[in-house]
Amino acid sequence: MSEKRAAVALDRLDDGALPHEFALLADVAADAGLDGNDPPPVQRRWFNPTTGGHVSAVAWGSGRPELVFLHDAGRGARQWDAVILALGRPAVALDLPGHGRSDRRRDGRYELARLAAVTAEAIASFAPRARLVVGSGLGGLTALALAVRRPELVRRLVLLDTLPGAGRAVRPAASAAPASRADAVRLLADTIPRTDLPRTDLPWTAGSAAEIGSTGGVDSGGGVRSAGGVDLVGRALRREVLYGTVHEPDGGWTWRHDPALAAVDHDPERSWGDLATATAGGAGGAPAVAVSVIRAASSPCADDLEEAVRRAGVQVLTVDGVDTDVEIERPAALAGVLEGLLLDSVPDATRQAAAGAPQETPGSNHEENRP
Repeated sequence: MSEKRAAVALDRLDDGALPHEFALLADVAADAGLDGNDPPPVQRRWFNPTTGGHVSAVAWGSGRPELVFLHDAGRGARQWDAVILALGRPAVALDLPGHGRSDRRRDGRYELARLAAVTAEAIASFAPRARLVVGSGLGGLTALALAVRRPELVRRLVLLDTLPGAGRAVRPAASAAPASRADAVRLLADTIPRTDLPRTDLPWTAGSAAEIGSTGGVDSGGGVRSAGGVDLVGRALRREVLYGTVHEPDGGWTWRHDPALAAVDHDPERSWGDLATATAGGAGGAPAVAVSVIRAASSPCADDLEEAVRRAGVQVLTVDGVDTDVEIERPAALAGVLEGLLLDSVPDATRQAAAGAPQETPGSNHEENRP
C-alpha cells in the first residue's frame, strides 16, 4: 500500500478497508524508523488443538522460527509487528485463545492453565525449536505457566514490563462495545496507563478519527512522537483497532477478542510460584528456564523487581526513553535487547538494573500466504 493510501486507512478509521491484513507493514516500518527494506515473507497460519477450535498466528520469515511472541490481554499478534520487522529473524506471534483470529472459548474460561495448555500445542506445531519466548501482560503470565508445564518449549523467557500482579499483568482487556473504530481507539488507550500525563490530556483520546494520532507538528497534549512529528502511540493503537475490530451486519462494531476476558482474575501468588519453579527447574529433572524482565524506565512494576530478583534470580534490563509500551515507542531498541539475549550479550545501550544468573505435538495447522 502506498503512503497516501495508508494515511487514508488511518485517518478514516470507520471507512478504511485494507486490501489485505498486511497492507500497512510499510507504514509500521516507517514509524519505527527502519530502513525501508522490503518486509520479510509473512503469512497468517492456523492450528487445530486437541481441545477443539483453532489458534491463529502470524508467521514471519522463511526459516525455522527462532522467537515466539505472546501479547497483552485484549490485543493480538499484530502488537509485535514493528519489533519483528526490526529483528529480521524468523518468528511467530500467536493470537491467544479468545483473541484476534483465534477462537473464543465456548465456556468463557481463560485461566492460565487452560491458556498454557492450548498455547503449548500451538508452539509445538509452529515453533518447537524457538530459542526465545517473549510475553507481555496476559501473554507473559501464560508463558510462565507454560514454562513450568512444558519447559522444553520455553528455552529462554522474556517478560516485558510484566510480573505477577504488577505492570502489564494487571492490564484489563477493553470490554465495552465501541460505538465506532475511533471510539475503539479511545477504549484501547484507556487500558494503557501513562505515567507522565493525566488521561484527559492525551491527544489520542480526543474522540474523532481526525484528531486521534494526527501527524505533523508538536502536540500540546504531549503524545509520544518520532523525530518526524508522528504520534507513535496513537498510530500504533489505530492500526491495532483496524486489525482488532469487526463491523457487524447491523452497523455496530465489536472487538475480535472475547469481552469475557475483562472479568478474568489471575492469582499472583500462583504465578510467582510458576516463576520460582521455572527458574529453579521442575520436578523430574526438568531444565531451569532463564528468565529476563525487560522494563521501561518508567515501568509500573518497578517496585516488584527487587522481589522478582529475590524470589527467582531473574535478570532485569531497562530500556530508557519510554513512557508507555516499549514495543510501540522503541521497537528497534527492544529488538536489539532481544538480539543480545539470543547471542547472550546485552547491547551496551541497555542499562542492566539488576542481575540474576541466567542459565542456559499434536494437532494440525494450515496457512494463508500474503504478498
